[in-house]
Amino acid sequence: PSPQDNPEEAQQEPIEAKVGVFITSLYGLDLRNQSYNVTFWAWFIHNSKDYKPDASTEIINAHSYNRDNSSTTVSESQVIWSVFRFTAKVAHNWDISNFPFDHQTLQFFLDDAERDYSTLRYVADVHNSKVDSDVVVADWNITDFNIKTGPKTYQTTYGDPGLIDGNSTFSKVTVAITLERKGLRLFVNMFSALYIAFILSSVAFFVPLENISARLSLATAAIFAAIGNKYVVDSMLPPTASLTLVDKIQIATFLFIGIMVFVTVTYAHFGSRLETITKKINEYGEV
Repeated sequence: PSPQDNPEEAQQEPIEAKVGVFITSLYGLDLRNQSYNVTFWAWFIHNSKDYKPDASTEIINAHSYNRDNSSTTVSESQVIWSVFRFTAKVAHNWDISNFPFDHQTLQFFLDDAERDYSTLRYVADVHNSKVDSDVVVADWNITDFNIKTGPKTYQTTYGDPGLIDGNSTFSKVTVAITLERKGLRLFVNMFSALYIAFILSSVAFFVPLENISARLSLATAAIFAAIGNKYVVDSMLPPTASLTLVDKIQIATFLFIGIMVFVTVTYAHFGSRLETITKKINEYGEV
């Protein structure tokens, strides 16, 4: 029930909980399925005996998660310290526009499933929240970490009859981890076949124009290499409507192969009649 249903509760000050997280594991970064896995400890410091964060805190953008190892300590001054561990598979919309030289900001969000902003407000424990120095993410550097809190309004009352404006507001914790990919080695491994295709199309210009079959054989090999590389790279990446760095390199390679084929076919068709023009076209194509 909402505070509007209970006048005594509505007059009470909202619970203020100091929230912190400590990341102990970051793994399973999956571009294709747009997710990653994280394990972290979360703690809540407050003074309300009725508030049970280990039972009501949730990760709102997780595919799935588990809470375990919970403990609660009450100090002599009646300050309550609740701590527990989350293991979660979190949804993430990967920005691959500059892949494989991309930066990613992995975020997850915590809120309370039972108490809205009028009864519970978070305060970030910035000083103690961090990523464990032992956390290593293969092929990535961790460059930044931050935690912040604030209200989040949803365009629904979740059926609460005490809310009449069609919205509900909850306190939300936002945790962000910024990663920078070590992209040079991956770039060489992923695009080596594509650059071989480009080299084959370039070498074809050193073959005399009259040797059309040799040129077209090089073009065929280049096309197969480029198409094979495209299938391999595309299978690793999520679908996107934007033009990425990968798309630009692939398009450029196919364009260069197409130029070589166009020059060769033009000479095969017009060579005997327009030899001067077709040789000039070959020179431009080589450049």
